[in-house]
Amino acid sequence: MIVASTTFKLKAGADREGFLAADKAMQEEVFHQMKTFIRRTVAYNAEHDEWIQILFFGDNGEDLEMHRPEFGNHPLVLACSEFVDESSIVEA
Repeated sequence: MIVASTTFKLKAGADREGFLAADKAMQEEVFHQMKTFIRRTVAYNAEHDEWIQILFFGDNGEDLEMHRPEFGNHPLVLACSEFVDESSIVEA
């Protein structure tokens, strides 16, 4: 199993409800279509105004689909990314 986590903040003034709607659409229409995808959890830490995304993938010896160029260019991924402050992203 592969576990990947990302912390991030939304851009100043970003619409939180808009982000959550875009995030839900991305999860349902993009992540759920990946053959190695198992689960994804997103949580918010109000004390630090920071979000965390935790992804679980089965390890079948293939590259993670989310690292392929077509993932980052998917319209729903791009729509969700519009809300995120890219300078705040930390991947682990």
